[in-house]
Amino acid sequence: MDAFYYIDKIDLVKYLIKVGYELDKEKSTMRQKVYEQNGEKLLVLKHRKTGKYIYQNLNDSKDKGNIINFVVNRINGYLSTESKSKQDYAKAFSLLDEGLDNGMVIKNERRDIEKVSFKYELFSPHELTDYSFLLKRGIRKDVIEHPLFLGSIVNCYKYGYSTMSNYGSIMTGFPCIREKNVVGLELRNLEEKKMALGSQVVDSFWVSNYFKSHRNIVLTENPIDNLSYFQLKGDQRSTHVSSFGTISHAQCRRLYTLIKNGIYDSITLCNDNDLGGFKNDLKILACFIPDDHFEIISFDKNSVNVKIMGETTVLKNKDLFKWTLQRLISQNDLINVIYLDKPNAKDWNAELLGEVSTK
Repeated sequence: MDAFYYIDKIDLVKYLIKVGYELDKEKSTMRQKVYEQNGEKLLVLKHRKTGKYIYQNLNDSKDKGNIINFVVNRINGYLSTESKSKQDYAKAFSLLDEGLDNGMVIKNERRDIEKVSFKYELFSPHELTDYSFLLKRGIRKDVIEHPLFLGSIVNCYKYGYSTMSNYGSIMTGFPCIREKNVVGLELRNLEEKKMALGSQVVDSFWVSNYFKSHRNIVLTENPIDNLSYFQLKGDQRSTHVSSFGTISHAQCRRLYTLIKNGIYDSITLCNDNDLGGFKNDLKILACFIPDDHFEIISFDKNSVNVKIMGETTVLKNKDLFKWTLQRLISQNDLINVIYLDKPNAKDWNAELLGEVSTK
């Protein structure tokens, strides 16, 4: 399923009303409508050629486009117009699937495209027997077969056939888990990295096996980095979790709830050693710190604007990010709750393969 499916199926105006926007009758005209929520004003009109709704944020000229642009720009719970990853779009499509289920469908829509929910048949999963992708990424066989990871990684044959035969190469799959249920699948080989059609990534994680002795969560952006981290650090006393890239607000809240409810005592943040990784760290910390102590104001392409104890700071480089993260942890009594562990390279798999970052 591609973006055109959602543009064709979902009414942007219905979606805006569903998520809390209200029509500003005084500023609206017959052709151009203005919808407002919490001071944010969106100008909405129909595209003359396609007949589909498009919008323009009157507070931010970069925030504009169709239903896809609207959702993906807010996929992490706040407005961000920076470039998005494939995982961000997968999370956006998952939310739009919920919109379809809740009746936000254009009347007289085309009927030659059917909604496809997540089904394993698209990439049939089987017991992990082909280790070639993982081995080529530097992961040792003893790590792959460790009790922590048995059953948490699968092989997938393309096109839903039960054997490789002539129907496509074998993929390595990392299931998306939500409340112990499989709701998606990340597919990997040396050439491709994508989410299986219909995967619900916005509020799910890849998760290793859980043991009662586990009191800590090791969090990375990608499962391959978590396996690499385990190989480098040998941490057998933690549950290993990955967010499939840019972390969403729903995922951050889930991590906070696991700590708040005493399921775990702490989280080790092992996100990438780049701007995206530091942004993920900040999003998670924001759930643990009172709003009057810390607030993320905005994300730009190369920086993050934050407010700490009423003081606004623009974070632009790694040293300032690291210093700020440690400051937030120490000032908010999170020293034994949140730990930071950054690779020297861009990510933990690059670290495993000996690629040291020079940036």
